[in-house]
Amino acid sequence: MNNKLFVGNLSFNTTENELQDMFAAHGTVTETNIITDRATGRPRGFAFVTMATDEEAQKAISALNGTPIDGRNIAVSVARAREDRPGGDGGGGRGPRREYGGGGRGGRGGPARKIMEEHIEVEGRILTVLAGTMFRVELDNKHQVLATISGKMRKRFVRLTTGDRVKMEMSPYDLNKARIVWRLG
Repeated sequence: MNNKLFVGNLSFNTTENELQDMFAAHGTVTETNIITDRATGRPRGFAFVTMATDEEAQKAISALNGTPIDGRNIAVSVARAREDRPGGDGGGGRGPRREYGGGGRGGRGGPARKIMEEHIEVEGRILTVLAGTMFRVELDNKHQVLATISGKMRKRFVRLTTGDRVKMEMSPYDLNKARIVWRLG
């Protein structure tokens, strides 16, 4: 068993000292850590408490799981090792990940988007402007594709109209779709 405990459903008013005193009645507490929101600094409603031995941790779970603290019934269980989550390629400087995670409430959506590494660059002429940021484009070899504008062009409000020459990137696996990356004129 593990001597690190997850404490959930905490009141936002609960302090680390109160938590330490509560668990100290059931054994020696080596560390108490209330998790706070990175942006606001406010508590997130859960904490981790590390007991000196596995027996003390089990004793604290038996005694405190489901007990009301500040009007809320707390949940005490053994902390699980944090699972690797997909995504997060674009994040910056968040520091090291913690070793343990509490009860999960979901992530931020599926796996990170793959960067288009293999692509074919082609040029063409816009035939039709469709809804949203979609265009029907005719390549130089008379093949027609459905194309969208890239994020940077959308961000910079680049306007495209019928007849404009454009440079596009296409996946070698789907030759009917493309992404417009440059307006040639």
